[in-house]
Amino acid sequence: RRIGGTTVVVSPLLALIEDQVYSLRRRGIRVCRITGLVDSSMRSRLIRGLARGEYDLVYITPEQFQKEIVRRSFEKADINYVILDEIHTLSKWGRSFRPSYMYLAEYLRKRRSEGFWIPIAGFTATLPSSELEAVLKFLSGAEGFDIDEIDFSTDYDRSVAEMRFQVKVIKGPVLRDNITINVMAAPAGESKLRYLAKVVRDLIDWSEEVSGGRPWIGIVYTGFVRSTREYENVETIAEYLSQVLNEKVGYFHGQLDRREKKRILDSLYMVSRGVIRYPRIIVATKAFGMGVDIPNIRWIVHYIMPETVEDYYQEIGRGGRDGELCRAVMLFSPGYDFRRRYTLLKRGFIDPRVVFVIHEFLARYAGTDARIPLVILCLLVHNFMYGNTWKYVAYGRTLPERVDTCVRKSLNLMARLGILDYDIIYDRFVVTDDEVSAGVRIAKIGNKDLYLATLKDVKHDGSLYDAYVVGLYGGYDALVKFIPEGLPGNLRLLIKPAGGNGEELGLRITGAKEAVLINYLVPQINRRDAYDLVRREQFYEMVALFYMNNYAETVMSKPADERDKVARMLIKEYLSRSIKDLYREFISEKKMKLAYVNTEVFRMYNTLIKKGRLNLWVRYRDKKMLAEFMAYLTLIHFLEKEYPPNSIAVVLPYGYRSSFVESFRELYGMLGMPLIEPETVIVKRSDIYRLKDIVLDLSRMPQVFILASNYTLKRLAYDLENSSGSGVYTVCVKR
Repeated sequence: RRIGGTTVVVSPLLALIEDQVYSLRRRGIRVCRITGLVDSSMRSRLIRGLARGEYDLVYITPEQFQKEIVRRSFEKADINYVILDEIHTLSKWGRSFRPSYMYLAEYLRKRRSEGFWIPIAGFTATLPSSELEAVLKFLSGAEGFDIDEIDFSTDYDRSVAEMRFQVKVIKGPVLRDNITINVMAAPAGESKLRYLAKVVRDLIDWSEEVSGGRPWIGIVYTGFVRSTREYENVETIAEYLSQVLNEKVGYFHGQLDRREKKRILDSLYMVSRGVIRYPRIIVATKAFGMGVDIPNIRWIVHYIMPETVEDYYQEIGRGGRDGELCRAVMLFSPGYDFRRRYTLLKRGFIDPRVVFVIHEFLARYAGTDARIPLVILCLLVHNFMYGNTWKYVAYGRTLPERVDTCVRKSLNLMARLGILDYDIIYDRFVVTDDEVSAGVRIAKIGNKDLYLATLKDVKHDGSLYDAYVVGLYGGYDALVKFIPEGLPGNLRLLIKPAGGNGEELGLRITGAKEAVLINYLVPQINRRDAYDLVRREQFYEMVALFYMNNYAETVMSKPADERDKVARMLIKEYLSRSIKDLYREFISEKKMKLAYVNTEVFRMYNTLIKKGRLNLWVRYRDKKMLAEFMAYLTLIHFLEKEYPPNSIAVVLPYGYRSSFVESFRELYGMLGMPLIEPETVIVKRSDIYRLKDIVLDLSRMPQVFILASNYTLKRLAYDLENSSGSGVYTVCVKR
């Protein structure tokens, strides 16, 4: 307000925008948001308000700049700054830039060349130095830049900030000095709850002492909302602490509805200001924190190790924002925490084929201003994963939560890979009969709203997965094509304009308010390349967990008075480089060690990679020896070519799997590497009659190693080489 004008904040995270707008309004700031969550009429009013200068701050998603009405309003407004929040989301490991950000950067550069100069400021806490140069060049076109190290406790030199047409990087400390970091060994299982209660009691006493009667807040982070081990769940922990501490303990997680989240946050703000005393302790998942600005958080406890150092860094950074002391404590159960996180991480990985299924469906509506309800994508994915969706439709069952998670992860993954830009918006059904039917709006073409209705009690075979629009006929119903797959005759699909005539009965669906609005979609993707990208994404998630575990083990092993210093050093080192760069350095050492151990296998590997085939002469077929040889080849390929093991398929004869897995795990353990196994495919001699299906399934894999010890496997190798070309390596066993 002192400098006048409007500041436009560009953020890709809708949840973050919602939380920050809510927080700023509480402080009396004139703020609004222009996103897909706002209905069209309200959005138009807000865009006009931007041009008239009615707001101090305007939050906006990057894709909104692709709309002419937004750009015109932006050019009329008195803009004092464009803020790019969470600027590290522009790219993923430096591989590609989000299409909407690319458009925004080109637009701002063009306007600057026309004399419309606007200061641009980007903010991030987790952008590695290796990616900083690429991001700055992308935004400004500048080849070089200066870095000024600052301390947030002192003022920055205004004269430097006012230098126009100059790229300047202002780098603050990784962690504030008032946060003390500790990692403590804790028991696994239910006894960890008792250990947590003891730690929290000590932290309460410490907080009362350092705060001198002033209000404070404490946070306990856990990783689970509803898991089979109840003692790790948010609500169970909160209830237990309430009982043993004899005070109200709150909880917060992503599955709470908006009203409940708002109620909890309001109560915490009141505790922070001293209006009320409880709940001053909150048990939460990582959903707590975005946009939450509570200055007097005195301590943060991690009940279980987070998945990544970035998550850990972000979460402990929420403490002590008032400059007073803050303690960050991780309760680490060696071995258990890693196994628990690793198992759940792998279980949450999506099948890359689900991404293809969703992409193929979305591609039909790209460019049509389609609003595709998430429930339709859930039905689509459920039918692909389980094939019995008709039972859920016919008997009104609830779809498994895993399906919804799989859909959201697939959408998020496509966005991170630059395949899709989308918004989650809120839309409603038009219910034609409250008891038995509902229509789902899936698109708006011209002035017509199109609805998808699933019909019961109609004898017509059809498939949810293969249904698609074949025509639109003015104000009449547009039928959907059906591909019969033995689906029982109590289900069919159609598209129906709002208000259209018809007596059909629809599927009863409740709670389906969210819809996908497509802003940008790559129309076609190479399945093999996309499969590789998905697997690499998952691989680096596992590597990040490996580094988190190494961090916890290293800090915990140090004397108590050295842990804070070591923790800061490790966090700074980790955040200074990308996970890919860190791991490349790590495996370069392992490669040298492995080459020294077995130079002959390295020689044979090089022959195999060069020619695509290797004749391995043996006197007799030693299963263990052959399995160990394939394990060596796979590991060397990973180290030499940096292909993640989970992007490699190893095709083995029947009876070889256990020997191969045992050898592979032994090699990984010897090198001290995170265990990430390749996909093993077992082929029997009798599979000669289904080679076509096996080839089709393997053709999606970027890299395939085949141990061809019989005619069936040799024929498979020949067919796969002819269909896939590169990336197929065959070891022919000969006597």
